[in-house]
Amino acid sequence: MIKMTEETVTYIDVPLLKKLNRKAIAKRYNRSLTNSFLNELDESLKLPVVWSLEHNHEMRLKLACANPFRPEVMIEVWIDVSFKDYMALPKETIVTNTRSMDNVQP
Repeated sequence: MIKMTEETVTYIDVPLLKKLNRKAIAKRYNRSLTNSFLNELDESLKLPVVWSLEHNHEMRLKLACANPFRPEVMIEVWIDVSFKDYMALPKETIVTNTRSMDNVQP
């Protein structure tokens, strides 16, 4: 049996990532990205937030991304953002299909 599930995913697109990165640098947050890395990203990309943690009065985020220098390799991208910016991040609902294992015999 195939089960369809809806899930809400928080993400950051590249223009927003560049804006948040400028803020992270200006506020001297611990995690920011290099401009050489950001300039290699396709502007249409949406990077999902795969992990977040309150850290030193801001939010530390881990994003999933294909390495722009080696696209076959997935990498983790880390950035710190303010609570206000974190709460305003865009969200998108996605539908996933999973196969149920309920009827599988050992």
